[in-house]
Parts: sequence; C-alpha cells; structure tokens
Amino acid sequence: MVIRSMVGGSITVTLMGLAASPEQLLVLRLIQGAVTGTVSASNALAASSTPRHHLGFALGLMQVAIFVGMSIGPLVGGVIADLFGFRTAFYASGALMLVGATIVVAFVRESFTPPPTGAPNPGVWAESKALLGMMIFPIIMSVIFLIQFGGTIIAPLLSLFIAELAGGTNAATYSGVVMAATGAASAAAALVFGRISDRIGHARILPVCLIGASISYFPQAFVSDVWQLLALRTLLGLFLGGLMPSANALLAMLVPSQHRGSAFGLAATATATANAVGPIAGAAIATQWGMRSVFIVCGVLFAVAYGWVILGLKKMGMQKVPSQGGACGNQK
Repeated sequence: MVIRSMVGGSITVTLMGLAASPEQLLVLRLIQGAVTGTVSASNALAASSTPRHHLGFALGLMQVAIFVGMSIGPLVGGVIADLFGFRTAFYASGALMLVGATIVVAFVRESFTPPPTGAPNPGVWAESKALLGMMIFPIIMSVIFLIQFGGTIIAPLLSLFIAELAGGTNAATYSGVVMAATGAASAAAALVFGRISDRIGHARILPVCLIGASISYFPQAFVSDVWQLLALRTLLGLFLGGLMPSANALLAMLVPSQHRGSAFGLAATATATANAVGPIAGAAIATQWGMRSVFIVCGVLFAVAYGWVILGLKKMGMQKVPSQGGACGNQK
C-alpha cells in the first residue's frame, strides 16, 4: 500500500509539470487524491510492525516527519520555483516520492500473512460499517477530522490576521515565524507525548491535548500584537503535536489487526474531508462574524470533542488503554 501510494503520487505529480491547461491540472489533482494516501498507509504499516509498548513513540516519530516535511517543503518548493520555474518543482516532488518508494522497497520488510483462499472477504462498505459500529472508532475519527479541520479553517486567514496585527509591516516575515514556531512545537510535542502515552496510556493523553488545544484557541481571538499570537500559537502547537499520535495509537490498539488498513484508510478520508471543507468554513465564518470569531469556533469544537472523548472512554471503562489485543474492538 505504501509503495503503491508513493509510486502513484510520483507519476501524477510529475505529469502535473507537463500539464498544458488548468483542466488537465485539475484532473491530475483528482487522480492524485485517488491513488495516494501515503500518510495513512505508512501509519498502518508502522502500527502493525511496532511493539505495542512503543506504539505511541513510533507514531510520534511519524508525526514529527510529517510536521518537518510540512515546514520545509513549501520553503524548498518556493526556492526551486524561483530558480528553475514552477514546473521543475513538480518534477522535483515526483522524484522525491520515487526515492521514498525506492527506500521502502529496499529497506522495509513487512510480516504479512494473506488470508487463506476462500476466506470471507467483506466489501468496503461492509467493513466500514463494522468499524463505525465500534463505539470508540467514530470518536477517534471525529478527533482526527477535527485536528485537520482546526488547522485548515485557520490557515487561509492566518496570514491576513497577522498582517492586520502587524499593521502591514513585515507581515510575510511574521507569518513565517508564527507558522514555523507552531510546527516546531508540534514536532517536539509529538515525540514527548508519544513517549509519555506509551507509559501512562493513550486514552489519558488524548483528552489532555484536546482541552489544552481548546483553551489555547480562545485567547487568540483577543490578541493585540503578533508576539501574543506567536506565544499562543506555540502553546497550541504543543497540544496539537500530542493529538495525532495519541489518536492514531488508540486507533491501532483498539481496532483488530486485520482491520487496521481499513481503519487508517477511513482516517485518511476524514483528514481529506477536513482539508476540503475547512478553508470554506473558515472563509464563511470570517465573512459573517470576522476573522477573530474563527478562533472562538475552533475552541468550542475542541471543547465539544473533549467532552465526547471523556464520555466515550468512561462508558467503555477505559482508565488506561489495554496492553494486549484489540480488546475493545467488539464493544458497542
């Protein structure tokens, strides 16, 4: 799955560099969305290959790689585009994905036993329905959606908000500093929270990070200068960094191993949906009530998610995630 997504991504991104019209680029972007899914595939592979007592730390490392890539990728792409043209940036991206696929082929070994011939093979809809019937799974899916939604709802507006705070002076520089600080904090927190969650339980870390993120969002609506926003975004980054590893670790531990690929696939669907609706929702809220109201909305959403997670975990009697098996997989 990882190799397929990376090779498919490499081919489609490279072809984007050859696009002769916006329509061709749009079609290739749609194809890219259909054939890729590298993050979810990599998380599923890491979850199935890592000892359970190191699962949080391993998924934290995966999240660090994502944060670092998201931080330096736009910078490198911008430099390549300025020096060699936009099309070259697509070729470079395609080449990097092909290098990644080659590394996986050369160095990654998966212990996979295919199901016996004639074994029941439920369809996509049947398996998705079974997963959504597990009480904890919709909760984790909503959290994963919310993590991405909370980022994309703000992203298109953040630079404008920073420019407003800075009075138009060095707005681009300030935006870069704020975004870099948030990403760096998230990367560091992903490692720390991943390690802590392996010791005390992922079900304990997830609510802490949710309520911490909620509390961090509200004051951002009332800042009066860039440095206040920088401090609050850095604090938010710490909690966001702990959310995804904890959510993915819970997903891996509570879903039976034979369903993990489908589970992470649905999680990727939640992430992609958030990427699609987040910017639209952010623009609509800002137009109706102003940019500052978007921070309030995010704080409320994370607070609601915190309450839902607490109620769900209490109902399941989970003081600490079990260390063996997908024990909660059949609970309703």
